[in-house]
Amino acid sequence: MLYGFSGYCLSVYQAGTLAWSLTGLIILYVAATGKGGIVLANALLTIILIFFTVGTPWSTIRLTYIPLKPVQFWALSLLLLWFLGELAIFLLASCADFLSQQELKRWQRTLMLSCLSWLAMGLGNLVFNWISIWQTI
Repeated sequence: MLYGFSGYCLSVYQAGTLAWSLTGLIILYVAATGKGGIVLANALLTIILIFFTVGTPWSTIRLTYIPLKPVQFWALSLLLLWFLGELAIFLLASCADFLSQQELKRWQRTLMLSCLSWLAMGLGNLVFNWISIWQTI
């Protein structure tokens, strides 16, 4: 569910192919290395968010149902995205270590976790697109 929400967020913020590809590489790396890859994955996630923040202009549209100024909402959403990304990395690393204790081969565990994560992110993207289509009808 967390990776589905990640795919939804990447779609909402109109992330480019580079952001999707780097996210996929982080998933592949953490699925292969387990908890040993957390530090590098966290650094890559932070770099992605920094470049996203610098390179993407924030909308000045004020959402009436959110009692925050646009800048406060922007900062809060970036902090929330970073926290959810970190949580997803820790959960994936924990699952990878758990599966390695169950005597699964490294390539099996990497393939299984990567495919499940990418599938969930793709479903999150589909949900966003379906919602967008239904709102235009």
